[in-house]
Amino acid sequence: MATIETNGNHFCLHLAGADDFKLELSMVFTAEDRILIKNLYSLKGYNCTRLLAEFPEKNWKKGGVKKLLRKIRETGGCDR
Repeated sequence: MATIETNGNHFCLHLAGADDFKLELSMVFTAEDRILIKNLYSLKGYNCTRLLAEFPEKNWKKGGVKKLLRKIRETGGCDR
């Protein structure tokens, strides 16, 4: 039997009888998250470290934020 726990954009899958198996998945950024990140980066100069520190409850991954910031720098937009 498997159980799934959710915490915002973060999912964790637990398998019964397999204490050492844990699969964690993070969802892609929501549209609101992408807009928030773009505005804070563009208007206030927030970098990846500052964004992660300001919003720990979002459980964003450092690599994902860096990738989104690079896309914003290169294209000026945050659309998928």
